[in-house]
Amino acid sequence: MADARALRLERQLVLAALGLRLDTLDAWVVDRITSLLEEQLIVAGQTLFMPGEPPEYLYFAHTAAIRVLKEGSPSWTLHARWFIGGFDAFREPGRIRQTVALADFPALRLQASAWIDLLEDSFMLARRAISGVSGVVESLETRVPRLPESESHAPPWLPPRGSALTPIERLGLLTRVDVFEGAAVQAVVDLAAASREVQWEPGETVIERGAIAPHLVIPIDGEVTAVRTGPGAERRFRALDVVCFAAAFADNPIDWHATATKRTRALLVPLPPWFDLLEDHFSLFRSFMSALASRREVLLDALGAETGNVDLT
Repeated sequence: MADARALRLERQLVLAALGLRLDTLDAWVVDRITSLLEEQLIVAGQTLFMPGEPPEYLYFAHTAAIRVLKEGSPSWTLHARWFIGGFDAFREPGRIRQTVALADFPALRLQASAWIDLLEDSFMLARRAISGVSGVVESLETRVPRLPESESHAPPWLPPRGSALTPIERLGLLTRVDVFEGAAVQAVVDLAAASREVQWEPGETVIERGAIAPHLVIPIDGEVTAVRTGPGAERRFRALDVVCFAAAFADNPIDWHATATKRTRALLVPLPPWFDLLEDHFSLFRSFMSALASRREVLLDALGAETGNVDLT
C-alpha cells in the first residue's frame, strides 16, 4: 500500500512538473489520471503514431525528443516538456502525422480512449484543457507575422443586406464553421438561437485589444483585420472564419485589435452558453479540438516553410 501511494505521489509530481494544475481539479480526477498512467521508456527510432491510424496511447514526457513528419510538409521537432498526442486524439485518422522518437526518454503513457472518457466525465478538466491548448496555439500565432489570406466561404443563399437572418439561416451558417462542424445538431441549434447578427462599417472596432472575449465573432460577409503588437502580426478574416479563434478561448485579455476593413456582417455567438452546453454535449469539445488542431498545423507549417523544419521546446 505504501508503495502504491509513493508511486501515485511520484506521478502527481511529474504531472505538476509538466504544467498540469492538479490543484484546480477534483481529487477523483487526479486519482483516475494517476491510476491510468504507465511508465514507458521511449527508445530512439520508435514510432509513436502512424499516418492514418488513430493514436492508441498518449504520452506525458519531461525530456521528449521527437520528430513529426508528413510528406510534402515541413517537419516539426519537439524537445523537452510535451503532452504528445493530445491534439491527435481528436483528429481524423487520415490527418495524423508520423511521430518518431529521436532519442531515448522516459514517459508516462495512458490510453487515448481513457483520456477522452476522463475529459467527458470532468467538465473542469475539459475546461482547463480548452484554456491550455488555446494558449499554446495563441503563442504560435505570435510567431507568424502573416498567413495566406483565407477565401470567403459565404454561401450563395445569404439574404441581401438589410434582411436579418432567420434562425434556420443562422443554423445553416454555424454548421459550416469548422469549430462547430462535428458538434451535435441540438447544441448548434441552441447556439444559433443565442447568437445575434451585427454589422460594422469600415474602420469600426470589432474586438478591442485588452478585452476578455464575451463571444465568438464569425463574419457572414465582408472582412475583418486583426493586428497584434509586440511581436507584430496581422490576420484577415472573411466569411465563416472565427476572428482571433485561439485568443477567444485562452482566458486571457486579447492582444489583438480587430477592425472591419470592409462593410461586414457577422454573427456573435456568446461563449457562456457554449460552455454551458459543453457539459451535456461533449461533441462541442471534440469539434473545438479538431478545429484548433487544424489551426495549429497551419501555423507550424508556416513557421517551417522556409527551413523545412520547425523546432519547438
